[in-house]
Amino acid sequence: MFNQDSQDPSKVNLLHLSGAPLVPYEEVLDLSLDYIWKMMHCQSIRIYLHHYLQPTEADPATEKLRVNEEIKSLLKQRRFRWKTLKNETETGMRIEQLEGLNLEFKEQTKQETAFIYRRGLSKEDFMRHTLSIELTSRLVDGKTGS
Repeated sequence: MFNQDSQDPSKVNLLHLSGAPLVPYEEVLDLSLDYIWKMMHCQSIRIYLHHYLQPTEADPATEKLRVNEEIKSLLKQRRFRWKTLKNETETGMRIEQLEGLNLEFKEQTKQETAFIYRRGLSKEDFMRHTLSIELTSRLVDGKTGS
């Protein structure tokens, strides 16, 4: 689940990501990021990692708020960097925000070419064949016609 940031349309917030049990999480992440980069035409993606109570390694009976390190590592491999950490005192929740910048799909952030990519095309598709259209107008029975 994701949305385009209403305050800054060049940012997309990735709010939730899950997949079928047999599908590796890494594949789901890559497909999701690829779709967002190519179709949302954003300059950055923000991901919110929630910390959950988990047993500590030193004392499994003691729980501590921790992030899923496996997911965080996957995001870091994809050039996502730490942005902020928010501790909510009312709920006791901790949310870490990571942000990845669009480094590969810059052409798709330009307004004049974004429509090409929404249709699954590339710029080269428009350069393959030239198309010439000639419009003429002639006078027929005192009326203008084509």
